[in-house]
Amino acid sequence: MSKNPQNLTEVSYNDAVAASKEYFAGDDLAATVWVSKYALKDSYGHIYERTPEDMHHRIAAEIERIESKYPNPLKKEEVFSLLDHFRYIIPQKRQKPLLRLKGMHSRVSRQTLAVRD
Repeated sequence: MSKNPQNLTEVSYNDAVAASKEYFAGDDLAATVWVSKYALKDSYGHIYERTPEDMHHRIAAEIERIESKYPNPLKKEEVFSLLDHFRYIIPQKRQKPLLRLKGMHSRVSRQTLAVRD
Protein backbone atom coordinates (compact mmCIF):
# COMPACT_ATOMS: atom_id res chain seq x y z
CA MET A 1 0.00 0.00 0.00
CA SER A 2 1.29 3.44 -0.83
CA LYS A 3 0.21 6.92 0.10
CA ASN A 4 -0.88 9.58 -2.35
CA PRO A 5 -0.60 13.33 -1.69
CA GLN A 6 -4.12 13.48 -0.23
CA ASN A 7 -3.26 10.92 2.47
CA LEU A 8 -5.42 8.20 0.97
CA THR A 9 -4.08 4.68 1.30
CA GLU A 10 -3.96 2.75 -1.94
CA VAL A 11 -5.51 -0.71 -1.83
CA SER A 12 -4.79 -3.51 -4.29
CA TYR A 13 -7.63 -4.79 -6.42
CA ASN A 14 -7.37 -8.26 -4.85
CA ASP A 15 -7.43 -6.87 -1.28
CA ALA A 16 -10.47 -4.72 -2.11
CA VAL A 17 -12.32 -7.67 -3.67
CA ALA A 18 -11.51 -9.94 -0.71
CA ALA A 19 -12.64 -7.37 1.87
CA SER A 20 -15.74 -6.51 -0.15
CA LYS A 21 -16.61 -10.18 -0.57
CA GLU A 22 -16.65 -10.44 3.22
CA TYR A 23 -18.85 -7.32 3.40
CA PHE A 24 -21.26 -8.88 0.87
CA ALA A 25 -21.41 -12.18 2.80
CA GLY A 26 -19.38 -14.14 0.24
CA ASP A 27 -21.01 -12.74 -2.90
CA ASP A 28 -18.09 -12.61 -5.33
CA LEU A 29 -20.09 -10.90 -8.09
CA ALA A 30 -21.28 -8.10 -5.80
CA ALA A 31 -17.71 -7.62 -4.52
CA THR A 32 -16.09 -7.43 -7.95
CA VAL A 33 -18.81 -5.15 -9.34
CA TRP A 34 -18.49 -2.81 -6.35
CA VAL A 35 -14.68 -2.60 -6.64
CA SER A 36 -14.81 -2.15 -10.42
CA LYS A 37 -17.59 0.46 -10.52
CA TYR A 38 -17.97 2.18 -7.16
CA ALA A 39 -14.77 2.09 -5.11
CA LEU A 40 -12.96 5.43 -4.94
CA LYS A 41 -10.25 5.54 -7.61
CA ASP A 42 -7.98 8.18 -9.04
CA SER A 43 -7.52 8.91 -12.74
CA TYR A 44 -4.85 6.19 -12.93
CA GLY A 45 -7.21 3.52 -11.58
CA HIS A 46 -5.58 3.26 -8.15
CA ILE A 47 -8.15 2.09 -5.60
CA TYR A 48 -8.54 3.90 -2.26
CA GLU A 49 -11.49 2.11 -0.60
CA ARG A 50 -11.53 -1.52 0.56
CA THR A 51 -15.25 -1.97 1.16
CA PRO A 52 -18.59 -0.28 0.63
CA GLU A 53 -18.41 0.64 4.32
CA ASP A 54 -15.42 2.89 3.50
CA MET A 55 -17.45 4.48 0.70
CA HIS A 56 -20.43 4.99 3.00
CA HIS A 57 -18.25 6.72 5.61
CA ARG A 58 -16.83 9.00 2.90
CA ILE A 59 -20.28 9.88 1.55
CA ALA A 60 -21.69 10.38 5.06
CA ALA A 61 -18.83 12.74 5.96
CA GLU A 62 -19.44 14.81 2.84
CA ILE A 63 -23.17 14.98 3.47
CA GLU A 64 -22.51 16.00 7.08
CA ARG A 65 -20.18 18.77 5.81
CA ILE A 66 -22.93 20.18 3.61
CA GLU A 67 -25.66 19.64 6.21
CA SER A 68 -23.68 21.67 8.77
CA LYS A 69 -24.50 24.80 6.74
CA TYR A 70 -28.22 24.41 7.46
CA PRO A 71 -30.42 24.38 10.57
CA ASN A 72 -30.95 20.99 12.25
CA PRO A 73 -28.19 19.23 10.28
CA LEU A 74 -27.87 15.48 10.00
CA LYS A 75 -24.81 13.98 11.68
CA LYS A 76 -22.42 11.62 9.93
CA GLU A 77 -23.63 8.67 12.03
CA GLU A 78 -27.26 9.25 11.01
CA VAL A 79 -26.38 9.42 7.33
CA PHE A 80 -24.11 6.39 7.61
CA SER A 81 -26.94 4.35 9.14
CA LEU A 82 -29.05 5.10 6.05
CA LEU A 83 -26.27 4.13 3.66
CA ASP A 84 -24.86 1.09 5.48
CA HIS A 85 -25.42 -2.20 3.65
CA PHE A 86 -27.41 -0.28 1.00
CA ARG A 87 -30.54 -0.39 3.18
CA TYR A 88 -32.17 2.83 1.94
CA ILE A 89 -29.80 4.57 -0.47
CA ILE A 90 -28.07 2.91 -3.40
CA PRO A 91 -25.17 4.46 -5.39
CA GLN A 92 -25.87 4.81 -9.10
CA LYS A 93 -23.50 5.53 -11.97
CA ARG A 94 -24.50 8.51 -14.10
CA GLN A 95 -23.33 9.34 -17.59
CA LYS A 96 -23.35 13.13 -17.23
CA PRO A 97 -21.35 14.96 -14.55
CA LEU A 98 -23.84 17.84 -14.39
CA LEU A 99 -27.19 17.80 -12.69
CA ARG A 100 -29.77 20.49 -13.27
CA LEU A 101 -31.38 21.73 -10.07
CA LYS A 102 -33.86 24.59 -9.99
CA GLY A 103 -32.44 26.19 -13.09
CA MET A 104 -28.86 26.09 -11.80
CA HIS A 105 -26.07 23.70 -12.74
CA SER A 106 -24.27 21.97 -9.91
CA ARG A 107 -21.26 19.73 -10.32
CA VAL A 108 -21.84 16.26 -8.95
CA SER A 109 -19.59 13.24 -8.95
CA ARG A 110 -20.17 10.51 -11.50
CA GLN A 111 -21.58 8.55 -8.61
CA THR A 112 -25.01 9.68 -7.49
CA LEU A 113 -27.55 8.19 -5.16
CA ALA A 114 -30.94 6.57 -5.59
CA VAL A 115 -33.27 6.44 -2.62
CA ARG A 116 -35.31 3.34 -1.83
CA ASP A 117 -38.86 3.61 -0.48
